[in-house]
Amino acid sequence: MSITPLTLTDLRKGVRRELNKKATWGTMLTLILVSMLALATSIQIAKAITGDLNDDGKVDGKDIAIVAAAFGTEPGDLRWKPIADVNGDGKIDGKDIWFVARNFGAT
Repeated sequence: MSITPLTLTDLRKGVRRELNKKATWGTMLTLILVSMLALATSIQIAKAITGDLNDDGKVDGKDIAIVAAAFGTEPGDLRWKPIADVNGDGKIDGKDIWFVARNFGAT
């Protein structure tokens, strides 16, 4: 069995070119599952708003307050909130506030 490399572009076009006469049912099922996973991942990424820490669909003062409450903390500190580490550098600092503030008002 040979594996044909696929690109996301192929998946978006319905993988028509990859499903040739030699394709087996197993290959087609795999391609369908991968296509569904790629679509689900794309939808989830498209919904995310950087800075919307409380997932209420908007970036506002409540989100800045989350970062401010954890400001100056690192993992292990009592006030540490992983969600407030927007840039993922292991500390809550001005960079995290900046990431939230630059999208202030976004919905």
